[in-house]
Amino acid sequence: MKVLYLSEWYPNRTDHSSGRFVQAHAQSAVKQGVDVCVLFLKKDALSPKNCQIISQTTHGIKEVYVYYRTSFLCALWKGWKYVRQHWGMPQLCQLNVITKNAILPLCLYRKYHIPYLIVEHWSGYLPESGQYKGLIHTYISRLAAKYAQRILTVSSNLATQMQRCGLSNDHYRLVPNVVFDTFFHRREQQARQKKRILHVSFFTDAIKNESDIVRAVSLLYQQRHDFELVMVGAGDDLMKVKQLAQTLNLPEETIRWTGEIEPEQVAQWFAQSDFFVLYSNYETAGIVLAESLAAGIPIISTPVGIAPDIINDNTGLLVEKKNPKQLVQKMNWMLDHHQDFNPQLIKQTAVPFSMQQVGKYLKEIYSQLIITEK
Repeated sequence: MKVLYLSEWYPNRTDHSSGRFVQAHAQSAVKQGVDVCVLFLKKDALSPKNCQIISQTTHGIKEVYVYYRTSFLCALWKGWKYVRQHWGMPQLCQLNVITKNAILPLCLYRKYHIPYLIVEHWSGYLPESGQYKGLIHTYISRLAAKYAQRILTVSSNLATQMQRCGLSNDHYRLVPNVVFDTFFHRREQQARQKKRILHVSFFTDAIKNESDIVRAVSLLYQQRHDFELVMVGAGDDLMKVKQLAQTLNLPEETIRWTGEIEPEQVAQWFAQSDFFVLYSNYETAGIVLAESLAAGIPIISTPVGIAPDIINDNTGLLVEKKNPKQLVQKMNWMLDHHQDFNPQLIKQTAVPFSMQQVGKYLKEIYSQLIITEK
């Protein structure tokens, strides 16, 4: 079974963290015996050639990178030609995020009757984002959606918002993002004096609302001192949020900042924390929520992404957006009741996000589509 991925985001030489969730989907499929090739195009003005093709294999995934200076269509044609010569003709295409990359699967569908599906992660369809606009983008996305054999979205809300934007298709389905196995590993709790609240994100304050988490911690500190907040990650607004914490006169040990760290280290922080907080204004999915489940710790989150689907009496608490007073109240309650949640019950909720389960699910869909087209 040969599946060609076309992706808008993917780990590359200029951004190693971009599209890791796409690579994780590919890796999960490969582990189930699917032959996956990823074709990734990246505009790069510093490329030594006008169109440079680099091929490699990572985690069993055939990866073809095309770095180009000017013409996207020329790069797409050269990339496709290279894939066909060195990997072969796909039986199925997977378009990860609808962009101009859709040109290739649409052409292959029309000319060779090769089916394609769409896996969508983009937050631009959400009304809070408002990025879905432009005649060309609208036309391409609706055309791609019309002929796709499946549209897989990483949350039910994303599917709803795509349909609201006019991307009609009778075959919308959900697909979980992958939580790596390391998050499921059981680790013994280290002895510590304070209870630990965890937050993990790429610091983009307009979306993730890290500033209000820090403000809530400042208010919580006025009531009690038996806790610490660990902020994991880096991003454009990291310094802004750290400066805010300084102006609130919190003791330095109240908030710990790790910066950007590797997934294995992130998993360790999850395992050594008492509960997780996400206070985002919007999310397409929120993989950190699933990672928290895999670690067996309860969650406090706004009703964004997958949160409404996974948070219940056994896994955590939902908090209203833009209600910092309620956030403080629920954090205060969770500090005293996190031990009442059953870690094994929480972990069971995360099983559908495991690499094995996601891989089996993707392979099943791929098989259905390939057989249908025959």
